Amino acid sequence: MKPVPGLSVLSLCLLLATGSDADTLRVGPGQPFATIQAAVEAAFAGDEIIVHDGLYAENVVVDKSVSVRADSWVVSSDNRYAVIDAGYPGDLHGVTVTAADAVIEGFSICNALGSTAQWDYRAAIRVEGADGARIANNRCGWDEDHRNSLGVVIIGSSGCEVTGNTTAEGLHGIWIEDSGGCLIQGNLCRNHSLDINSGGIYMFGDVDGATGLAYTSDNLITDNTFRDCAVGVYLLSGCMLNTIGDNAIEMNYIGVACRGGSSRNLFVGNRVEHNSNRGFWLNMSYENLVLDNRIDDCHNGIWLGYQSPSDYGCDNTLIVGNTITDNGYSGIRISAKSDDNRMFLNLFSGNLNNVVSAGTDWCTASAVSYFHGGNFQGRLGNRYDTYTGADLDGDGVGDEGLPFLDGDPDYGPVEDYPLVASPDDYKIQAWCLDGDEDRTMHCGDPGRIPGTVEIETGESVIWRSEHPAVGDVSFASGSWRGQLRFGDAPPAESFTIEIGTTTDGTDFTPTGAQAVVGGDWRNEFTTSAAAVAVTDRRFLALRLTSAAGWTIPVLTGGMASYVSSPGRGDPDWPHGTGTDIPVPAVPGVVLRQNVPNPFNPRTTIEFELSAQSAARLRVHDLAGRLIRTLLDRPRMPQGKHRAVWDGRDSAGRSVAAGSYIYRLEAGGSVFSRRMMLVR
Repeated sequence: MKPVPGLSVLSLCLLLATGSDADTLRVGPGQPFATIQAAVEAAFAGDEIIVHDGLYAENVVVDKSVSVRADSWVVSSDNRYAVIDAGYPGDLHGVTVTAADAVIEGFSICNALGSTAQWDYRAAIRVEGADGARIANNRCGWDEDHRNSLGVVIIGSSGCEVTGNTTAEGLHGIWIEDSGGCLIQGNLCRNHSLDINSGGIYMFGDVDGATGLAYTSDNLITDNTFRDCAVGVYLLSGCMLNTIGDNAIEMNYIGVACRGGSSRNLFVGNRVEHNSNRGFWLNMSYENLVLDNRIDDCHNGIWLGYQSPSDYGCDNTLIVGNTITDNGYSGIRISAKSDDNRMFLNLFSGNLNNVVSAGTDWCTASAVSYFHGGNFQGRLGNRYDTYTGADLDGDGVGDEGLPFLDGDPDYGPVEDYPLVASPDDYKIQAWCLDGDEDRTMHCGDPGRIPGTVEIETGESVIWRSEHPAVGDVSFASGSWRGQLRFGDAPPAESFTIEIGTTTDGTDFTPTGAQAVVGGDWRNEFTTSAAAVAVTDRRFLALRLTSAAGWTIPVLTGGMASYVSSPGRGDPDWPHGTGTDIPVPAVPGVVLRQNVPNPFNPRTTIEFELSAQSAARLRVHDLAGRLIRTLLDRPRMPQGKHRAVWDGRDSAGRSVAAGSYIYRLEAGGSVFSRRMMLVR
């Protein structure tokens, strides 16, 4: 037992005899401590401080790894009457956290207004240099008379969790600066509209001049509501590789702003609705991915760049699979200096003007194999509710182009590849290169977060398909097409692309299909047209070899870099039933990605057996420790099977948020995938 300040030897003996919990300190009327700060000063790392209902006029500094919780939240989450009034003495934040792994939960905090002596905006809760801090279920301002300059601030801290909080009024709701790997989930940020830059969540940071890496990166912002703000989600500068997904971003002036070099972020599955000016505004930002969002009832649904010809614009944005409806002026608006943006498989409906453009690209970068009833290869564009053209060859792409704005050529080019059916009726067979540690290629999945893979001169890097072939798979003869996007323009003919097979990503067997590219930032390629055969249990693979003379980054994620086959009549690699795929001689196994992912509190894992087999499905943490066995059967029949994991270990305890591996042993082989649990 740890020593307790001010405790006599006799009292300590009594504590030991009675088994009292010396690790819980209580604050409030009639409790041992009258102020929260006094309890923090008396506590030791790992202690829990319970604050009873009352008004606490103080500025609290938590400089130890302790948990500070409001008793009303612990007893009943419906009642939060532990109120911190930060107006007195009024020079610090409501709660300042400087210790790793500290927890602040269940408080109502107000009157942290103005600035500190260091000219920082005062915040209800400020976390600085405190990795792994958890800020949960707090009420940071609630009306004009009980507000703060800022709600929750995370600065220079990694792996923090900000969950279940509400922020209201004031300048910004949640402020993220030079912090990475944080989870921002389930918060409500409303009425942050003091000026044109006020944000529900406001993110920015510096970029390392030597590595080019941003300090504000790898954050997950999910399942939040941002409402009635000047900007719902604001990535101001230096934000990279963040995921903003499944949020409700509604009734703001601007829904999402991504500016100032904030690049390679993923915006996926958000509801961006009823924002009075712009749904998405991307300006001076590059290589972002806008995927599967619903953008409805804004003035401009997506605006790339800005009005002035002197602005830099927005380049290399990938806009895929969005539903863009009923926007007052335009579904998508592209300004003059916005170049090389790609938009396809989006659905436009009910917009005054679907696309207003000063000139850009509106289709897949090169011809791809796709399935629309049958197998085709070509470029793909978007579906417009105004398109009434014919499709005589039945490939799902209209025979006539569609003008963007009432046929007026002053408003840009014509969509040459309008879809004749819903984008859901098209299935791309393109292997998108990913930047993950395993160097995988994901078939038909453009939703991977953008990233880079650096290739040194003379080096070869192999990407393999996510799944191996089930039986021997032969692709039709013909050219493989695709593109490579580089972070630096390499010399002409300095990269060799080969299509082949691998056993595990460390070896490579070429099949004769290759191309040589270079000389530009983006390079479309067509191979020399050799048939590709992938034997049973081997992986389709792409090998990229550099002769550039210096290290060149290859852009990955989305469809920044990809390869597409000539087509072979089967949309479901590697387990389809096309005529060129024989029945496998040995049991085939397919392990699918869990759904949903990320998830909370439960997810479903599906797998498929082509023949009866023993099967064992287990969950491990990233260190390889067994968390739970979901299924262990000596015999499982042929067909599809599923298991559900509820985020608990074998003892029934909830596990921490983070990444986990699920591992299937079946058919004499082992398969694994990664999933993310969020709290």
